[in-house]
Amino acid sequence: MSDPTELSRFFGVRNDTDPTRFTKADLVEGHNIDLDETGRITSRAGTLSGLSGKAHSLWSKDADASYGYGVLNGMLGMLDDSFGFTPIVAVTGRVRYVEIAGKVYWSSPAEHGVLDKAVNSPWGMTVPPTPAATSTFGDLAAGTYLYTTTYVRDNGSESGASNMGSISIAQNSGIVLQPLTLPAGVRGLNVYISEVNGEETYLRGALRSGETGRYTTLPSPSVTPRTRYCGPPPKGRLVGYYKGCAYVAEGNFLYHSRPFEYDLFDRVSGYLGFDSPVSLFAPVSDGVFIGTESETLFLAGDGPETFVPRVVVSRGVVYGTEFRIPQQYAGEGPQGDVWMWMSPAGMCMGWDGGQYKNLTATRFLFPQSFQAGASLMKVKDATPQFVVSLF
Repeated sequence: MSDPTELSRFFGVRNDTDPTRFTKADLVEGHNIDLDETGRITSRAGTLSGLSGKAHSLWSKDADASYGYGVLNGMLGMLDDSFGFTPIVAVTGRVRYVEIAGKVYWSSPAEHGVLDKAVNSPWGMTVPPTPAATSTFGDLAAGTYLYTTTYVRDNGSESGASNMGSISIAQNSGIVLQPLTLPAGVRGLNVYISEVNGEETYLRGALRSGETGRYTTLPSPSVTPRTRYCGPPPKGRLVGYYKGCAYVAEGNFLYHSRPFEYDLFDRVSGYLGFDSPVSLFAPVSDGVFIGTESETLFLAGDGPETFVPRVVVSRGVVYGTEFRIPQQYAGEGPQGDVWMWMSPAGMCMGWDGGQYKNLTATRFLFPQSFQAGASLMKVKDATPQFVVSLF
């Protein structure tokens, strides 16, 4: 009889070569087990059902947060640490979140909003319609006048500008703008009108809800509309924040807000385009990792005006699998902000400077058919565990 073999350390499941070539520490399969940093195997802990129903899109600020958000049976709601669920708003599809200045901005492909605890508010103001204009008696010169309007919130912030209107009047006439009913949370309407036959509009006054704008003379030209071509963000599949700008991914495009004005997105020029749908937004101290269906890039710089893109790897990213991990759990080498995500080639890590590493390519080959997933990190008995669900 041969002497018994003691197996005291395991390296985990492996499938990159035939099992006949395995070492004694390699596993063909592993079901309901945990493997700690020393290679010790223990039985995986059981689970506790906290809520029943169809749940997805879970998010919390960090492990110590007393509440988070998720979708249960089609309702986005707030979760507390005792499994209480407070429904907030109905949603369609998967929801993504980002915290900015103490509020949580969220988007799905069909809706978006801003959460402050259990209160949801719109993300951005709608752009006002172009009011109808007629002429009246006045002291204006004959010619054509352009005009546009913006909503003004109670806090003084302006919406995007309406489409430009125009009116041609005779000598000694005035301009009348028909009243608009203002939406909730909007205190007034700023009115911008050009000089006669001019190409630029200037602030000429403000209107209250239902008030008619009558301009028989025009004040001296002052400020121009600074929110032209701006509006609320698109409804996208991915949201993020980096150095003063909010970001929303819609299809192949990554839209960004104006700096520190997270409600204003320029839909004409305020975006970056990629070769396929954006599936990863992972900011670090000196740039942002961007994943698409076909490649992973690093945008080095402080923002859209200075980004310098480079391809990190010609592999895409599995949508929804990115997760920021504490640096102390990243091992030797990675510094600063550290992210992990899944690609068709395996589990990946990215950190400051656009540094990148595939953690599993030399041991485990993943199927190529995964389209999306979700990730979380937990620490059990001082052992960090990165958990990924792929579908």
